[in-house]
Amino acid sequence: MSNELKIKIIRDSQGNDLDLSNITIEAADALKVFIDSMVDFAKTYENTSEIKLMLDNGCIETSLIYPDEQVSRDIDNILSLQVSEPKKVDAFKRIQEKIIMNGLEYGVYIKKEEESYRDITQIFKEKKFRKSKQKFDRKFSIEFIEGELFEVGGRVNANVHIENKTLGKQFKVECERPEAKNLNDRLYSKVFLSVRKIAKTETDIEYRYIDSYLREENYHYYKNLHERITMDDSLEKYGLIYKHIVDIINDDETLNEEIIKILRLYNNHFTKKGVIRTILMTLKPIINREVGLLPHYEDLVKTFRSRSNTGKI
Repeated sequence: MSNELKIKIIRDSQGNDLDLSNITIEAADALKVFIDSMVDFAKTYENTSEIKLMLDNGCIETSLIYPDEQVSRDIDNILSLQVSEPKKVDAFKRIQEKIIMNGLEYGVYIKKEEESYRDITQIFKEKKFRKSKQKFDRKFSIEFIEGELFEVGGRVNANVHIENKTLGKQFKVECERPEAKNLNDRLYSKVFLSVRKIAKTETDIEYRYIDSYLREENYHYYKNLHERITMDDSLEKYGLIYKHIVDIINDDETLNEEIIKILRLYNNHFTKKGVIRTILMTLKPIINREVGLLPHYEDLVKTFRSRSNTGKI
């Protein structure tokens, strides 16, 4: 014997009886919602061969027939307001919204195998079905963005707004006030930034300022260097970092600001420890004699130690 969930459209909004030979537009609209929702519910299962949809030849009834015990348990969970799979609950919510909102008279009934039909209309009218929250692990990454700086603002939290017309995207980047003030000098000009991207959910995404690059070629250099470091699973990525720092130290014409850019870029809690350790160990022999590096170096040391169980580098 099968289980059955039945939805009956009894009377229209004027109190007139209805059947399939006398169906109003509002009743037809409701019937379509019920059919579509039941089909969507059934499609959440891999095997739908034994789940059937039935329409009564006389009155306006839509029935979902389901012999499967798992389907029965899932429906029971939804009706008893247990947290359930979002797609399944969405289908029931669409049915519920139509029953509550459009003024027709409905009856909703459920039957289990040889039992009699049980009227559950009030459940659909009075209860809110609950979806389980999909787990989303917060994601962090370093991104490089370019575009026209069109706004600098924020009374409490400073931020800058950048538009990349090629991508058709706008970015709101949080920053400190001194950083916003410096960037304001380049208002309505193209800017090149590195940022920390923080995805709290699929749609809730923050961008936080790391650094800016005056020259486009400098921007692309660091972007490409970062891509090579993050995409390389071998030990060669540590050699890239070491070479970048040593080349700057050995080049009298290159300022230490280029080393500071690497220190800023990877001063976060999600960069691989090996990358940070390589930067620190490469700089350790010369850190006290190179101008301007020590404060940034010490900040990176604090970040690394905060992630270490022993507090050691």
